[in-house]
Amino acid sequence: MKRTTLGIAALLTLTACGGGSSPSADGDRIRLAYAFAPVAGLSPYSDDAVIGYGVGATETLVRLDPAGAPEPLLATSWTQVDDLTWQFDLRDDVTFHDGTAMTADVVAASLQHAVDADPSPRALSGVELTVAAADEDTLTLATAAPDPVLPQRLTSPELVVLSPARTPTRRPRTWWAPAPAPTS
Repeated sequence: MKRTTLGIAALLTLTACGGGSSPSADGDRIRLAYAFAPVAGLSPYSDDAVIGYGVGATETLVRLDPAGAPEPLLATSWTQVDDLTWQFDLRDDVTFHDGTAMTADVVAASLQHAVDADPSPRALSGVELTVAAADEDTLTLATAAPDPVLPQRLTSPELVVLSPARTPTRRPRTWWAPAPAPTS
């Protein structure tokens, strides 16, 4: 009985958070309500990335299957060329929400932006990584030291592939922090 009461209370709470069915004033935008403040201003390179990934708003090159083994997601396959180099073949049927095609150049820029982020994503802690497009559908990743778990690293929500229009150009300010004072 207690479990049923808690379930009904949770359902009512979730229903109350859902908003109406009318479209938003700004078009087809999806709005998410959080039960807690984001820890890093919703930076895609922080623990906040789990939120977008968890609701299916973002995807990675690789995901983990139920047994914990890496399997293709936005990549179709990968090959370890040598101890320091990996090649990932990309799906050719992916288009971002804004109509941009997912090409190796786009993926390379998105992942390189994550590599260059400060602070860097935890999934890349201690890893020196460079990313380049080998051709339109092939990505080359090179590490400074052998990294046999690189495909597993790429399953991290901190390493999602972002559209060029959505790749952050600066470190986001947390929503609760005051805006910087204007300068003249």
